[in-house]
Amino acid sequence: METKSYVPLIAKRFLAGRGFRDESPNDPLVVDLAQVMGVDSDGMSFEQMKSLTTAAAGRGAWLVFAATRSGNPAGSARRRKCWSSPDVRGRSGQRRLAGYVAAVAKYVRARQPAGR
Repeated sequence: METKSYVPLIAKRFLAGRGFRDESPNDPLVVDLAQVMGVDSDGMSFEQMKSLTTAAAGRGAWLVFAATRSGNPAGSARRRKCWSSPDVRGRSGQRRLAGYVAAVAKYVRARQPAGR
């Protein structure tokens, strides 16, 4: 059986492609935007999301939550709470981004070394 990848297609047609159920945040300087790792947040509490976000920010990493929207208003509310939390967005003097993958990917791409 021959295995093929969608990654070249994603790289050619989209700014970013997000995975699902990956286990790590992304290093913004070297991440391949066609293969952005996404951490499953469907079953996470706000505290779990906040803890992962704080740890990633402490390392300068880009954490992408991957979640479904299918009829789960509690999950959507939890993600909005996480995004709006000062502990997640950063307090005065800190630089943290929270937003949709495309918006953050555009920011990351503009700051990656040439040739990436």
